[in-house]
Amino acid sequence: MKIRDLRLGILWISLSLCTIRPTDGFTGILSQQRRVSRTLPERFPISTALSSGVEPVVPEGVTIEDRNGKFITVGSIVRVTASNLKAYQVPADGYGVFNEEKEFIPTLGDVVPRALQNLMIPVGMRGVVTKIIDKSNKKLSANLPIQVKFSPGEHIEEGYNPPIPFVMHFSVREIESL
Repeated sequence: MKIRDLRLGILWISLSLCTIRPTDGFTGILSQQRRVSRTLPERFPISTALSSGVEPVVPEGVTIEDRNGKFITVGSIVRVTASNLKAYQVPADGYGVFNEEKEFIPTLGDVVPRALQNLMIPVGMRGVVTKIIDKSNKKLSANLPIQVKFSPGEHIEEGYNPPIPFVMHFSVREIESL
């Protein structure tokens, strides 16, 4: 690789990280960025696996077998079997735990400590599989390939009613198909 190619790549990256508005009086830099990006050699491959819009999903009809020998597909209703799972991606309205009577107890207070900024997922909570990520894809590997959506008022046969709708990823060992 030539030093010139490396310099062009660094210049292109540094210019692409800057946000310059035409009102700043630097309109010439925008055209320079376009020129530099056109001259960027193809020796700098940029992976578009995550941003290409193509979902690496298992095709319809392909299933994953759970530990009980049942098959999990998109649209299957699954039950959480792993204990001590926490959902950190929920908004503040969903912070809390379920008690022995299967009632949701929210975490109260204006300032919630980081250790309590989650939803404890109980064993037995049910949801619907919305996506299965193809593990054979070499560009994108998922350690938690099964995406499950939990919604309030849906699939509450065991008594656990999620406080808010949320999506969470699971491994095959953490859920079972019903």
